[in-house]
Amino acid sequence: MFIPLVTLFIASLLLPAISSYYFNLLMRFIRVRRGAILVAGALAVWLAYIFFMLPWIFIGEDVLEVRLLAYSLSLIGLLILSYGVIRIYMDWREVIR
Repeated sequence: MFIPLVTLFIASLLLPAISSYYFNLLMRFIRVRRGAILVAGALAVWLAYIFFMLPWIFIGEDVLEVRLLAYSLSLIGLLILSYGVIRIYMDWREVIR
């Protein structure tokens, strides 16, 4: 039972890394200059996910400090993503006018 969980965990780590590459290509294709901000926010949320899952995978129980770190990282990541979306909206609003 441990091997399939580790395999799924590794797959959940690799898929966002691969998708960020294609996300950057897509952002360049549609000429959005804020792709790096969105990738940074997504990576922060991804790190929060890793820190949130690690205690249950390796220890089997919750660790309060790690959970607080994961919550802090996810908050920072969501703030970065919100900033990136607002900047893209402002850029596109200027282009449309």
